Amino acid sequence: MKTVTVKKEVLLEKLIENRAKHIEELGEAMAGWVKAAIKELQDEIDCLKKDPSDGDLHFNLSKPVSHEKNYDIAISMLEMEVNDTVEIEVDEFQKYVNDEWDWSQSFKHLSSFYTSGR
Repeated sequence: MKTVTVKKEVLLEKLIENRAKHIEELGEAMAGWVKAAIKELQDEIDCLKKDPSDGDLHFNLSKPVSHEKNYDIAISMLEMEVNDTVEIEVDEFQKYVNDEWDWSQSFKHLSSFYTSGR
């Protein structure tokens, strides 16, 4: 099966639910990132205070990125759809229903890194 016809309202509800979950996960990841960044900055300050000659500053923290716009586009398209059903392909089903986008793995990995307490 390459495509499936779904009820627009059901798909819209699922996208809205997945978007809310993404926003919540992003908020948790950002809080963890801020905490990690403050710790890393403090470690660098402490190192500089001990030995200013060892002043090579380096930061290695990837900031979590919002993908809310991906959801917003799909939601807007569905809201503008005039039919009660829509036909979606396998890759769209993976994104919209299963919440598995091309960026999902890296986002979840990074989020997990910042929310696991490092």
